[in-house]
Amino acid sequence: MPGPVYYDLYDCGKLVGRYSIAEICRKFDWATRAQVDRYSDMGILYQKRYLIVRVEAEMWAAEWDEARQRILKARR
Repeated sequence: MPGPVYYDLYDCGKLVGRYSIAEICRKFDWATRAQVDRYSDMGILYQKRYLIVRVEAEMWAAEWDEARQRILKARR
């Protein structure tokens, strides 16, 4: 079973944050989750300013592991 999917949201080229598909739908008041996938797959800007980029699972796992290792090292 695949894990959750996250998306990086950019506003005018600056990273706003990493969000789930439901969070992005709420932010833009979208009725369907398909809109998030559509904008992400096509790589087009929403309202000529927002870019939605899907975060690949491997990249997410690597970032998580790096953060976890920093925390563990700091506790020693």
